[in-house]
Amino acid sequence: MNLAKLPLEECKKKWSEWIAGRDPQPDLRALSNTERNIRNKTEEFFRSNADLWVGKVKESELDSSFALELYYEILPLNGSASVFNLRLASNIDIWRRLSMIVIPDFIAIRRKVDREASLLKREDGKSYFYDDRLKNHIRGLWWYCHFAHQGDREQTSSLFSSYNNHTDPIQGLVQRPGPGGYRVELNRELLKRLGASAKKRYDVPTFKKLLVLNTAKLMLVEPELCLGGVSGYVDTLVEKINNSSK
Repeated sequence: MNLAKLPLEECKKKWSEWIAGRDPQPDLRALSNTERNIRNKTEEFFRSNADLWVGKVKESELDSSFALELYYEILPLNGSASVFNLRLASNIDIWRRLSMIVIPDFIAIRRKVDREASLLKREDGKSYFYDDRLKNHIRGLWWYCHFAHQGDREQTSSLFSSYNNHTDPIQGLVQRPGPGGYRVELNRELLKRLGASAKKRYDVPTFKKLLVLNTAKLMLVEPELCLGGVSGYVDTLVEKINNSSK
């Protein structure tokens, strides 16, 4: 797949231009055919989902909906080198270019990054575009959906709906890679427990406790070597949290 990269220094230059007076806008002349296709699909998604875009629903629902579109339609995962794959998804310079050159205007509106409100000068503003690998907006949505993947788009969407499209799991999973980086199977098991909240009264605050405990345990324990494997490992975390709340 023809996806170019944008080094950190180029991002800083572009950000300075925005602060100097240019709103975050795509550089259409610099787009490859692949990037134009990504932008066109993004535009079509938001045109077709006007209620999401104009603020008639919660931002969390917008994030979940766009995450599904990004993962299953715009940048669908495939093992072939000629299409999007995990190697490309792991390259932050690719996400930086998509954020700064291809669809910066959509990210700016979602994150309310505008000159009038002086948010371009806020330190956390640039983190959504390039400055913080773990907070890059579209990278976070793509990986979140990868962790939540339940076989197809419909089932993954149902999982999101089961915990009301809450965005805390995005921050918890994507911004907390843990020792050794991301563990996809483990993260999917953790999200399944959150998705069962309607039956087991497993809420988002408890999920946060689960993530904190998981980060600490991973320093000492290998989940796949536990009794029952990854699922058994998560069971032990849940049991410890339940016992501590009694």
